Amino acid sequence: MINKMLDNCFQTELNTRVEEVREDNGLYWHCFRDTIFYQGKGGMADDTGMINKRPVKGLKVEEGRFWHLLDEKLEGNVFMNVNPHMRFLKCQAHTAQHLISAVLGNVYKVETLAHHVGDEENDIEFSFEDFTDKMAFELQVLCNGLIRDDLEVSIQYPTRVEASKMAKGKNLDRDDLRVVRIGALDYNMCGCMHVPSLRYLQMLYISGYEKTAKGYKIKYLVGDQLLDCVSRRYKVLDEASRSLAVSHLYVNTGVNRLIN
Repeated sequence: MINKMLDNCFQTELNTRVEEVREDNGLYWHCFRDTIFYQGKGGMADDTGMINKRPVKGLKVEEGRFWHLLDEKLEGNVFMNVNPHMRFLKCQAHTAQHLISAVLGNVYKVETLAHHVGDEENDIEFSFEDFTDKMAFELQVLCNGLIRDDLEVSIQYPTRVEASKMAKGKNLDRDDLRVVRIGALDYNMCGCMHVPSLRYLQMLYISGYEKTAKGYKIKYLVGDQLLDCVSRRYKVLDEASRSLAVSHLYVNTGVNRLIN
């Protein structure tokens, strides 16, 4: 089921109306006329936020309708607001996954096997037989170059005939086709939320990689998540530096001196 209000990641407030309420063990599932809450799928977590200043405790799609779990029964007109910071973080991470997958798919012809978005770090598993430090560095340079080029990230609703010309070999046997397109680089069926262009990713960092049973898992941070991670790790490094009475670059020297 497609909710076109979710095409705009910056739409985080909405006035709407209650249509139906169902009680569930002291809590209440609400169905509204419209919603701006994203119900998690495709590796992207649920939105968090409030409805009439009550925290949303759960989201689900059932019987082709969107439901919101609250601890209080609401009636009539309501005001929804989604946490904009958390949504933006998730949209950055997911659009970055499309970017990385498109670059590696085009350059190395590998398949994306799995994707995970985390608070500290994100990862994508690819069908690589081998992956090296040099390849990781080149991937980072390529992605950041495309971010500087600010390719448009557009949401499209093609017909099955239109989609078949661009997405050959993919399963198009459904009526609600939704495509996320990154310039001329990528054309991908996706129901998730995204930033409107690559400049909103700000910067991407490949933080590591590891061998898996099916290929290689590549780890990355992007945008606000990257800045937050650097800030928190810098504080830890700063504390260690003061404790050892050395500059950041000589923390290992200070640790070895202490051990000796």
